[in-house]
Amino acid sequence: MEHLSLPEAQLLYAIYKLEHDGRLKLDDKKKLKQMVISQDEKIFSLLDQYKEDQNEASLLQDMLKIVKPIRHKPETVAIPPRVQTTEDSSPLGKFLCEQKKRQSAEHGLTLSLYKMADEVEEMPPVEEMPEMPMQEMRLNF
Repeated sequence: MEHLSLPEAQLLYAIYKLEHDGRLKLDDKKKLKQMVISQDEKIFSLLDQYKEDQNEASLLQDMLKIVKPIRHKPETVAIPPRVQTTEDSSPLGKFLCEQKKRQSAEHGLTLSLYKMADEVEEMPPVEEMPEMPMQEMRLNF
């Protein structure tokens, strides 16, 4: 890029590099070329900055920022309060809610123990258990 003497040629070469790298779409390329042709101050100020710091990557990035402004995410997003709707807000809803409560009370799960803990036979220790051949231990799926 340094071998080009005209500022317009340098900018057009930078536009070409952006397009060649796949970072620039055709519409954005046309916008940048039109800015160069119309001698837009924004793009030429980027070239002046490049001549000072000789950082080509920042020039290309700044050129992209002109046609594709960075979208900033808002720090906070306002979420509207949720309207609380209850099942008993209407007579039918109240009836259904009460019916559901009655059904769950009637069909509640109860736990019953078949044998009491002192009546349960103890398992024999592993040493006393008979050995089983390997064929019997396989699971059939």
